[in-house]
Parts: sequence; structure tokens; C-alpha cells
Amino acid sequence: MTSSAASAAKGEAKSDGEVLPEERLPAAQMVVVGLQHVVAMFGATVLAPILTGFDPNVAVLFSGIGTLIFFVAVGGNVPSYLGSSFSFIAVIIAATGYSGQGPNPNLSLALGGIIAAGALYAAIGLAVAIAGNRWVERLMPPVVTGAVVAVIGLNLAPIAVKSASGATLDSAIALLTVIAVGATAVFAPRAWRRISILVGGGAAYAGYCILANGFGVGEPIDFGRVAAAAWLGLPNFSLPVFDGGAVALIAPVAVILVAENLGHVKAVSVMTGRNLDPYIGRAFIGDGVATMIAGCGGGTGVTTYAENIGVMAVTKIYSSRVFVIAALFAILLGFSPKFGAVILSIPRPVIGGLSILLFGLIAATAARIWVENKVDFSRPGNLVTVGTSLVLGAGNLAIDLGGFTLGGIGTATFGAIIINQLLGPRGREAARARAGSAWATHAQLARAAQLTTMEEAAASIAHEIKQPLTAIIMHGNAGARWLSNVPPGIEEAMAALKHIVADGHRATQVIDSMRAMFRKDGGARAELLDVNEVVRDVLALLREELDGASVAVRMELVDGLPQILIDRIQLQQVVLNLLNNAVEAMSNVRDRPRVLEVRTSFDAPDHVVMAISDSGSGIDPKNAGHIFDPFFTTKLRGMGMGLSICRSIVETHGGRLWVSAGTPHGSVFHVRLPSAAADAAANNRQ
Repeated sequence: MTSSAASAAKGEAKSDGEVLPEERLPAAQMVVVGLQHVVAMFGATVLAPILTGFDPNVAVLFSGIGTLIFFVAVGGNVPSYLGSSFSFIAVIIAATGYSGQGPNPNLSLALGGIIAAGALYAAIGLAVAIAGNRWVERLMPPVVTGAVVAVIGLNLAPIAVKSASGATLDSAIALLTVIAVGATAVFAPRAWRRISILVGGGAAYAGYCILANGFGVGEPIDFGRVAAAAWLGLPNFSLPVFDGGAVALIAPVAVILVAENLGHVKAVSVMTGRNLDPYIGRAFIGDGVATMIAGCGGGTGVTTYAENIGVMAVTKIYSSRVFVIAALFAILLGFSPKFGAVILSIPRPVIGGLSILLFGLIAATAARIWVENKVDFSRPGNLVTVGTSLVLGAGNLAIDLGGFTLGGIGTATFGAIIINQLLGPRGREAARARAGSAWATHAQLARAAQLTTMEEAAASIAHEIKQPLTAIIMHGNAGARWLSNVPPGIEEAMAALKHIVADGHRATQVIDSMRAMFRKDGGARAELLDVNEVVRDVLALLREELDGASVAVRMELVDGLPQILIDRIQLQQVVLNLLNNAVEAMSNVRDRPRVLEVRTSFDAPDHVVMAISDSGSGIDPKNAGHIFDPFFTTKLRGMGMGLSICRSIVETHGGRLWVSAGTPHGSVFHVRLPSAAADAAANNRQ
């Protein structure tokens, strides 16, 4: 077990490197980073109620409550903050006729519509949780979700730019904010890098204060409002009123929230290196319930927050517990008019600079989604999908649908979904399959004939003998180096020669074993074996390769397992192939530990089971049904025989080999073999 995983398992604080969702920081850092998330979300969370005539303190309070609801709904597996959703702004203004100044007199009508939108949103989440998220995935594959994430960042860009525009001082301070945060994130000591938003934003705030309040260059910050504000006070709660027209106008926003939340979950998934798809339905439910509760008390509709995703991208701190602290801060601040006054005193250009940085990081995360999921932009359909949606979202094209205004994010989202369904690869592949059914039948017959040729035997032997031959070359080179030393290392060279002889014998055994298997008499050299002993022997052979690949090995071998009757060399080949595949599956992993786990257990009443798992990227579902087929491979230089041979060996000895998805990453290969007693009983029955 790696030190990071061990610390997480023990509940210890992690003070260095990337902090994963289940991990935590030291207490003091947790508080500071949580406060940083409050600052990051505060400007936008407060801006939405200001634009719609809601009470900012109520919005902040329910953003904290909503974040706790979301945390419980997803079991802390999706680190996110819930803040005021901008998707509601246009429809709330339309439904209430808000003039844009002061409190909204028809606030209650908007609250009824917000509750309806939350209920519809939660119902969609329930459907996803019950039926699975495959239908959502089909509607929104990576090319679409990446486009939605990019659109969210680009659509918000005018808000950031507007805050940074105006006088020369405003633009200069916004630029200073971006530089200060960026410089802190890149060059500052490690402890400061974790709170780069807070440090950089604070530096820009101080710079503006010196120039405006000290030298009179710009509009000074009014600290009188801060001094006059009370430390504690109740927010102005409001009750909802359900009006059919307002509900019909506001409730459809739920569809936009689904796309927005899905894009956020995908972005967090990429950043954390975790498969968060199983939590998509629960995320929708948590967000929907939080929106309903906010609407019951006078708060704006909420959604997972882009600004806080940007903070995670900068700091590499994804601890879910940080968001619990941020939520508690927000709840406390909801009852503190003074702190609200402090946050509202942040100059507009500072907010603009932070928004430019964070919204830009959100848009850039889209590129990461496309790269990680290997989206092929040589396909014209993908180019059209992404290009069209980016322009629709960035240009904020609004469409009036019978009184319901679909804003830029919604237009881009639905546009991306529709275009991808029309031009995506599935339609072309299905058409080709229908048109080429005769060709497909011919290919299957040719493949069946191929598997009966000598090519299969030659490929199998070449595949299995590769490891001992590689070992012979390695030990030969080592022996030559020892003999060339002055004085020569005779003992070490002799040890290398002994390894060469042993590997030569092993190559011979592999060939004999393969010949026996192809003669269908794989049990001719069967002997009573302890599976744990074979596992330890093979891991010893691979020790140097495992260390060289930075793979941590965990073994959970159950003592006292019954022996099995099997050819030793063939069982070793099965274990060796599965271990090598696991190591190769983790070769491109950079954002998490490379962990190889080998477990053995007793499957009552009479079978032994071995499970080999990795922390790689897993098996593409479309390939899952073919990975055991002869000559099927996803490797650039693979022959596609290893797993086919493994299954043949296992089934020849009355066992079963299968694969399942790992948690949270990678794959698990299971080998189930009958005990010697069960094997003997089966033979007696025959």
C-alpha cells in the first residue's frame, strides 16, 4: 500500500501533493482552503440574487445548506460546491417582471417555479439512478460534455470581462489579479500555492485599496458599510407561491441544470482521475433537492459551481471535507451581515480578474476531457458538434420558445446533443453494419477458419516463450558487465549464468506445456499445487519489472486454501500473463498511484479463486466481450493471444476466467479453479 493510500485509510492528514476526495489536509489548512472556496463562489453566488432581486445573505445561506445536502447525496465522492445558478436569471426576470432595482416584489412567484424546477431535476436524477446513466451518456458522450464544459466557461466570459472593463485602473487591477494568482500558484511556497486564489486576490484587493483609497486614483472602497453592518442578523426569508405561468416558465431550466451538472461531474472526474459516473444520478438528486429547499426559504436555484471547480484545478486539492467546511462557513456567513458587507466591498475589477482566471480554467478543462477520452477531431461530425456549440454558447444565442427563453448555455447544449446524434459515429456504423451484412458474415467465417490454422499455435508459443527469452538476455548482459569489471565479479557472473540455465529450462518447459495443451492433454503433467505459492513465485520473477514500473504490490492471500490439480508451468503462465497485462494497463497512469493487487480466496464448497486487479484506465465496454478472443488486441504491438491462452488453460482444467470493472479504477481478472478433491469427485462421477 502506498503512503498516500495508507494515510487516507488511517484518516491521517495529508500535507503534501495532490489531495484526493477521501483525503484531508491538516486542520488549519482545511479551514483556510474552505474559506478560499467561500471567497471563490461568493461573487457569483451574490451576483445572481442581486440581478434577480433576491436577498444575497439568503442565497449564501442556502448555498451552504445545499452543499451539505449534495455531500450527503453523493456520499462525499463528488467534491463540489452548490451556488446560485445563472440559468435561472433570465426566466426569473421574465416570470416576475423584475425591473432590476431593489428587492423583487414578485419574489414568491419565482420561488414556486424554482421548487418545480428542483422537483423535475430530482426526478431526472432518480430515473438515472434507477435506469443507469447510459442513456445520459448516449445523449452526452465526451465530445458533447466537453463542449458543454467549454461553453459554461466561455458563456460566463462576458461577465468577467465586463467586471474588468471601464477605467484604466480597473483593467490594470484585473490583470494584476490574474498575475498575482498565477504567480502564487506557480512560484510561491507549497503552503501558499494551496490558497493561491485567496493570496492573489488579497494582494490585488490591497493594491486597489492603496491606489484608490490612498492616492485617490480610482473609486475608493467604502468601509463605512462594513463598519455599520451588524455581526449577526437573520436573513430575509420568503415563502413560495405556486403560479401555473411562472412554474411553466421556470421549471424547464432543470434540463439545462442536468447538462451543466453533468459537465461539472465529468470535469471533476477528469481532474481527480476517478470514474464518477455511478454518482451522476445521485448528484442530480442532491442538486434537485437542494434547489427545492432553497426555493422554500427565499433562495435562488443552486447548481454545482464552476468557480470552485476552477479552484480545485489550480490547487489540486479535491478533498470533499473541504467543501463541508466551506458550506459551514457559508451558513455562518448567511447570518452575518458584516461579513457579507466585507465580501461585497471587494472591488469589481478584482472580482473580474478572478472570474477571468477561473472561467478560463473551466473552458480549458474541456480540452482535458477531450484528450483523456481520445475524442477524434479528424471526424467532421465531432468538429461540427464542438464548433457550432462553442459559437452558440460564447455568442449567448437566446431562443424564444413560446414564452420560454432558452439562453446561450441551453442553446449550445441542446445544439451539441442534436448535432452529435445526427452526425455522430453511431449512425454511420449502424448503416455500414446493415449495408455490409454479407461482408460481416464473410469476415466471421474467415476468422473462424483462421483460428484453426498453424498461425494460432505459432503465435501462442511465441507469446508464451517471450518472457523466459527476455530474462535470458537480461541475465546474459548482466553477466557480461560483471566479467568486464576490474577485478571481474566472478560470483555475480556465476549467479547470472545460473539464472540463464534456469530460464533456458523454463523456456523448454513452456514449449512442452504448450504442445501438451494443443494436444488437448493439458492435465498430463498435472500436480498438486498451492495457488499462493505459485503467485509468490511469479511475483518474484517480476520483481525488477514491477519496481522499474513504479508499481506497488498488495497481496491478500488466504492461508489454508485447498490444493488444486494443474500443470505448474501452465498456471504460472496464466498468472504471469495477467500480471504483465495489469502492469501494462497502468503504464500511462500519471495522476494516481500504480497499484497491483493479488487476492486469493475459497469459493465454497470446492473452488479456489484468484483475483488480479490494477489501477489503470480499465477496459472499454465495447471491447469487454472480445478481450478473450484470439488475435484481438488493443495494444499497438500485441498479438492478441495472451488472454485467449489463459482462458484455454483455465477451462482445460475445469475452471473459469472472467473480467470485471475495478473500483474506482482499472480492471479485475478472476480465475476460478476446482480444488483437487472436487476434480477427483468429478472424474469419479464420469
